[in-house]
Amino acid sequence: MNSRDMLYILPFFLIILLFGCVSSPKEKLPTNSSPSSKSQHCKTVIDSVPTTTTECGNISVTEKVCGMRKLNYTLLEVPKIDLCVDDSSCSGKPITQCASQCSKVMTRCAILIHNTDLKIPGTWMVTANYTIGNYGFQKDPISKYILPNQSFAFDFYQIYQPNPSIGSASCTLYVLSDPLIEDCHEETRPKVECSNVTHITDVEREVCN
Repeated sequence: MNSRDMLYILPFFLIILLFGCVSSPKEKLPTNSSPSSKSQHCKTVIDSVPTTTTECGNISVTEKVCGMRKLNYTLLEVPKIDLCVDDSSCSGKPITQCASQCSKVMTRCAILIHNTDLKIPGTWMVTANYTIGNYGFQKDPISKYILPNQSFAFDFYQIYQPNPSIGSASCTLYVLSDPLIEDCHEETRPKVECSNVTHITDVEREVCN
């Protein structure tokens, strides 16, 4: 084969060689760059939640109340008596009947105290103030323990010599001290009271997995 024939064959050879090196395109499979996600399952659940609150309200409270008080009693004043007490024929008679003949007079004053309580006794102290002319004085007090629903007469007297300028004595009786007792009774009064109260509340929430 001469050089001229080679010039005709070389182009065909190059074409065959070119098509032989180029491969046919292949189909490319699609790829998934992210992993397949799993489906979520959700449900609603109910929780019991305790809640503590402070609640206040009005209530009635009965309480024992004690205190000191005077014992109840009644007082009756006995009319004053002026009697002749000398050795004459006027002895034992009121001074108004024989004032000019009597040389010695007794003025008697008294009060009657009645303890009106049916259960509790007490002690009373009583005194008397006497006035004879321009002279006044106080008698020694008398104390007496008086039982329930009982009475006692506090009796005072004073003997003196009368004369026209003096006349009869005057007297005034009074209680120096009243018996004190402890008195207890029940009283009902309103009161506000508070306390902690726990309530259970149902709360819904969603749970997914």
